[in-house]
Amino acid sequence: MDRGTTASPVRGREPDDQERRRADMRRRSVRILVAAAVAGVGFASVPGPASASCAPPPPIEQGLADAGVVMVGTVMTVTNADRWADVRVEEIWKGRDLPAIVQVRGGVEPGTATSVDRTYEPGTRYLFVVRTDAGYLSDDSCTLTQPYGPQLERHRPDAPRTPVTSPTTTPDGEPTSAADAATTVSPGLVVLAVALGFALLLFTSLLIVARRAPRS
Repeated sequence: MDRGTTASPVRGREPDDQERRRADMRRRSVRILVAAAVAGVGFASVPGPASASCAPPPPIEQGLADAGVVMVGTVMTVTNADRWADVRVEEIWKGRDLPAIVQVRGGVEPGTATSVDRTYEPGTRYLFVVRTDAGYLSDDSCTLTQPYGPQLERHRPDAPRTPVTSPTTTPDGEPTSAADAATTVSPGLVVLAVALGFALLLFTSLLIVARRAPRS
């Protein structure tokens, strides 16, 4: 090389189309990974059903003996994701008197859920092994409630009761027997009786005062 000749500076090589495509692919991959991570965090933050579990079921004889209410009935209609059922009562094996139609709730309020919610099938006849709650009967998938079949006939009492013919409810909505309804007095009648008694007392007092007043 001629010492008098000065080497020209080396310019940076311009990226070709293939390198640009690779860079674009890397950027897109990063964006996809970030979006997937955000979506995963959002999904994890959504509350799921409240966790719960059932203990091993007892023998059916013990379960029926320990139950608060045992009845046989047919599901008429269902609501709340098939967890609440209006039931036509046919036989009462154990527990208090019931009206001809009762509501059995196999789950919590609408918009919430648990892992032990029970659902019902309209038109299906069930043996209900349930609990008495405020205005309804409470059930879940941990009870011995089940579709009625021949295998349950041997557990049927000799003289099951039938529902009351005139279903009524107490002020808190719980079903009552016909005898309870007969002893229930309307608050309006009580007010009327008190008013009549007060008027009679006032009239009697005025009559006594008039009789004792000296005559002119």
